[in-house]
Order: sequence, then C-alpha cells, then structure tokens
Amino acid sequence: MTEEVRKYLALQKRLNARSPLKKGVRVLPVTKTVEPARILPLKDAGAAEIGENRVQEALEKLPLLKGAFGIRIIGRLQTNKARYVARFASAVESLDRIELADALQRALDRENRALDVLIEVNAGNDPAKAGVAPEELKQFLRAASAYDRLRVRGLMTVAPIAPDPELVRPCFRRMRRLFEDFGAGEWDTLSMGMSADCDVAAEEGATQVRAGSAIFGKRN
Repeated sequence: MTEEVRKYLALQKRLNARSPLKKGVRVLPVTKTVEPARILPLKDAGAAEIGENRVQEALEKLPLLKGAFGIRIIGRLQTNKARYVARFASAVESLDRIELADALQRALDRENRALDVLIEVNAGNDPAKAGVAPEELKQFLRAASAYDRLRVRGLMTVAPIAPDPELVRPCFRRMRRLFEDFGAGEWDTLSMGMSADCDVAAEEGATQVRAGSAIFGKRN
C-alpha cells in the first residue's frame, strides 16, 4: 500500500465518521502537480474521479492515466478552454458565470455530449474568491437552466482561508441551506471543504470534500 493510498483511506474513514449523512462523504483527490504514477494506485483504493485545477495539466496527464479516473475540473475555468473540457471532463465544479455556460454549451454541442456541472458560490463573501453571490443564486440558476447540455448537480464553494477551521463553519452551514433550498432533493453533490477544513465541512453535510495535501503532501 502506497503512502497516498494509506492517507486517502484514513481520511475517508475519518470524514465518514464525522458526517451526518447516511452515505457519508466522498473524498475527491486533488492531483494538481502530482505525477500519474502516484495517482494511479488510488484507483484500486476506490477513487473513481480526481480533481484537476488546470486544463492544460489535465490534458498532459490524460494519456498516462489511461482512462482510470473521471476528471473533474475544480479550478476557475477560462471560456477559451471550454472546447477542451467538453471532450474529456466528467464534471466542471466551477461554473460561476453565464459566459462560461454559453461557451460550454457551444463546445458540448460540437461534441454531442452533456456535462455535469456544479455552481460555484462565494458563500463567504470573500472578494478574493470567485463564485456567484448567494443572493444572486436563484437568478443564476434560472439563467443556467436554458443550457440543455449542462446538468446542474449541485453546488461548490471555496471557503475563506482562516487560521482556525471553526471560523468557516458558518460558511459551510450557509452552503448546506442553499443546497437544500434550491436542490429540492434533486441535486446530489455539495462540494465544500479542502485539506485544511474538510473535517468541519463533513460535519456540516458536505457530500464531497476536495483533498490534495492531505493525501499527497505539500506541493512544490
């Protein structure tokens, strides 16, 4: 068992113990800057998807990963990268503007496929973070519903950086309320929490946390 697999399994077990959800919480390995040889063993440990921040890096890894994982794009996505994402991504977790929805729709039309998406919400009202403002979410969802190639499956947020994870608990609690209010039981993914604050996110009802350094260690 590799060190990455050991950490992944331990994290999954710990977060499931903290989660109030019957199905527990899924750990999405975030593989930015991680070489494929260290990622591939996670397949046999139960990881079906990985999260990549940069489209170019994901494209470079694709042939080496040999279809072992679905690839979820979790970083801010430029509209000019939509044509690449439409070909390979299993989901985009950072839909935050209609211009991006429009670019994805056109690219998916050409590929004749649909794509799962999460709406990124700036639940912490952090000016340094991307995302739809919570008070604008209803209007954004209404506009996004016009794009039939995009399947909205839930919400994502990146919480503000804080010295104590407890300080961002209200942010995660707000996200859970938005998820329940707007999802009407139809959505299945509430992606919130990263390595530093994933325990609190799990306790507040995340269905998925995104963990990079907790599995692979600090990046160079």
